[in-house]
Amino acid sequence: VGEKQRVEILKALYRDARLLVLDEPTAVLTPQEADSLFAILRKLAATGLAVIIIAHKLAEVLAVSHRIAVLRGGAKVGEMKTSDANHKSIAELMVGREVPASRRTPREAGKPVITLADVIIDRGDSRRSLHGVNVTAREGEILGIAGVSGNGQAALAQLIAGLDKPDSGTVEIFGETITKFDAHTFAQNGIARIPEDRHHDGMVGSMTVAENIAIEDVRSPEYQKLGFLDFDAIRTRAEHAIADYDVRCPGPDAPARLLSGGNIQKLILARVLEKSPKLILANQPSRGLDVGAQSEVHRRLLEARQGGAAVILISEDLDELLTISDQIAVIHAGHITPAMPTDSIDRSELGLMMAGQKAAPHAPDGTTTTKPGETA
Repeated sequence: VGEKQRVEILKALYRDARLLVLDEPTAVLTPQEADSLFAILRKLAATGLAVIIIAHKLAEVLAVSHRIAVLRGGAKVGEMKTSDANHKSIAELMVGREVPASRRTPREAGKPVITLADVIIDRGDSRRSLHGVNVTAREGEILGIAGVSGNGQAALAQLIAGLDKPDSGTVEIFGETITKFDAHTFAQNGIARIPEDRHHDGMVGSMTVAENIAIEDVRSPEYQKLGFLDFDAIRTRAEHAIADYDVRCPGPDAPARLLSGGNIQKLILARVLEKSPKLILANQPSRGLDVGAQSEVHRRLLEARQGGAAVILISEDLDELLTISDQIAVIHAGHITPAMPTDSIDRSELGLMMAGQKAAPHAPDGTTTTKPGETA
């Protein structure tokens, strides 16, 4: 991906471009590829080329820019020299208030909630395949899955949600081997998901906010009255969720399509967390959100962890993974490394593993793997 990006820059320069605009240029890059891109941009700027980078990763904005302009609600709310800026000041301008830092407090993990053992899924391409995967998520622990997009994350998410089944290997939930793979069975076992595509898979735009909050629980006795859906109960539940999760919307009867991305994610969080799930599959939960909405997502996931839930966090954002994960495994070409304690991880080495350029560490049982992209 990094090489393709450099080709696009060269194509622009070949056409004698004097202004280069990059929109979220590091979204699917490893740290090493991002550093390489920034080095190229600095050299181009030194030759007189004007470069505009549109980004929400504040550390990268501070690392590569000379000046920073902040947009909020479609208007410019601030502009400054990068030398006069810091993470806190930019974040506050972006959201209009102070953004609390997410902090992971020490907590001993409990028993395994879900265990994947030697799982193989072969769907003909790396996005939808897994090769001999071993993963365990425990109570009170956030397990981060780091990887560049398109390396099997979709297959892993489908499997954990019960939407696909392995060709071989086993899946255990609380020690019981699962033989029936469907979303309802996994939901009954306490597994809830925050989908990667919140607009396509997380809500129905033509339905109301209240209907979207209740959509996965319509069989619940809470929403039944004399054999029919109790819409008053659904609205009451939605009103509480809107207030508790600060979902900015006209009300429970508003069409969900009117909500911003951040408020859609809050709606999904309310639907997921109000059920007190045993395992939360959070797939790219803060992608495309501003720092304020990201902070809220992280706070809610950490609260669920503190309450004893297991969380599997699939993300391409290393800052997110390193901030809230207790352990991190790397997925590359359908292979997953043994999980590593977050506090022992070197960011640069993690980036190399994401690119398949570095051997995985020793597993807890003393075994080793080769590269993330190779079979052990």
